[in-house]
Amino acid sequence: MKVIRIPNNQSGVLSKIMEDYQSESSDLEPFCSGWQTKKDLLNQVSRKKNAPINREVLVTELHKQYAQVSDIHESVLYNIDQLKNENSFTVVTGHQLSLFTGPLYFLYKIVSVINMTKKLNQEVKENHFVPVFWMATEDHDFEEISSFLFEDKKLTWEREINGAVGKMSTIGLESVFKELETVLPTSNNSQNLLELFKNSYLKNKNLAEATRVLVNNLFGNFGLVIIDGDVHELKKLFIPFITEEIIESKAADYVSEQSEKLAKKYHSQAYTREINLFYLSHGARNRIERIDDHFQVVDTDIQFSENEILEEINNHPENFSPNVIYRPLYQEVILPNIAYVGGGGELAYWLQLKSNFERLNIPFPILWLRNSAGFLTKSGVHHLRKLTIETADVFKSKDVAIRKLVEGQSPIGLDLTKYKDQLDKVFTELSTLAEKTDSSMKNAVLAEGKRHEKAIDRLERKLLRAEKRSHSEALQHLSAVQDFLKPNGTPQERVMNLSTAYMSFGPQFIEDLLDNLDPFEKSYTLFLEE
Repeated sequence: MKVIRIPNNQSGVLSKIMEDYQSESSDLEPFCSGWQTKKDLLNQVSRKKNAPINREVLVTELHKQYAQVSDIHESVLYNIDQLKNENSFTVVTGHQLSLFTGPLYFLYKIVSVINMTKKLNQEVKENHFVPVFWMATEDHDFEEISSFLFEDKKLTWEREINGAVGKMSTIGLESVFKELETVLPTSNNSQNLLELFKNSYLKNKNLAEATRVLVNNLFGNFGLVIIDGDVHELKKLFIPFITEEIIESKAADYVSEQSEKLAKKYHSQAYTREINLFYLSHGARNRIERIDDHFQVVDTDIQFSENEILEEINNHPENFSPNVIYRPLYQEVILPNIAYVGGGGELAYWLQLKSNFERLNIPFPILWLRNSAGFLTKSGVHHLRKLTIETADVFKSKDVAIRKLVEGQSPIGLDLTKYKDQLDKVFTELSTLAEKTDSSMKNAVLAEGKRHEKAIDRLERKLLRAEKRSHSEALQHLSAVQDFLKPNGTPQERVMNLSTAYMSFGPQFIEDLLDNLDPFEKSYTLFLEE
């Protein structure tokens, strides 16, 4: 396997806000606790040391959650036990319970936290750092996670679901497994992949357990600790914050103010509500609203007076589920965490949250943009090697990349800007002469100049079309590479699944990711099959 690295700002994967974040723009400084540097991570350690974390409850609950996992690597048990110690801290990423990992960036996020903690543990001996994957078991957007792609084939888990996805039964996934069997080619890699699916989804009773087994099979031997926050004992630690949000509902004002400040330059990412909590009941997850003197669970008959809802919070905190605004707070309350690793969209909404954390005296973590990557199979590598442009140019828009390619191969210059500049100079001088004769003629002369300039533009387009016809084979190579790396204009990591990469690289793919994705480098990594 060959590896090519491209600066993030040339890869086309960064939004404007993430470009500014990685360049440490002063516009974003008020919204974060530091930048993507080891120095700022260690400063965060000092801040987090002073935060009260119930490590005993955390470690006990983690052991309980792993009790049903048959193949637990010693490094996982070691990392869980290390969390008892005051000098141990976590680096966290999280994701929805996407079917069979969903898009590839699911893997890239996890690799980023593993490699971050590995490097920190090598260089900082006085502390221990634990990689953590937070399963978003309370999410209820089943449609978003219910399918994955193998090459161009979409495999979908067909069923109805209303509540949190973590507790939903794995019934029905046998049909997905059978369909996967039919679309995979016959090979050792296919058999390994089918065994992974079977052991994860067909031998576990709900989606949370299946995802834990899947992720543990892929990353357990690297010490990754997987946590499910949808449990009574951990929610008990969050009771003061649930109560504060229900009764005082102050988060909305703070987050809205931050959002408005960010919106002056960037798009707002997450919408806040008066109460940023859902209520879990009977397989459903519904918003809670305050209506006059009571609290209503939306789209149900469930109502609480203030005293009743306080009693419910204290007796059954597990029934209260934080939304996208409040889940980050829950995570930081129960974990000794110093950094959250996520994609651009995630970090953009995290940037709305800092003032609410400060209000509640909870340290706001360092936000870390995950690694981005892509791969080309042997066919794609063949096309890439036929191109005469830089690899980074492949990631530009189709029009820009095509022009780069054609101009590089053309025996004539296709950029006629210098001729337009010369023409502009001539007609400017002519307009001055004409004005001396008749002032009304100046605009007429300039208009004639514009007409000739448009003629040059038309000529330039005709030359480009003619050159495209002369280099049709090269353009086909370019199109093949771009379509694979950006299917339908979307970065490959957001579309393709582990299964496609596994066919070419096999189980070595995970090792290759861990060997080559460096979260301390701001670059895109392209893997080439050889």
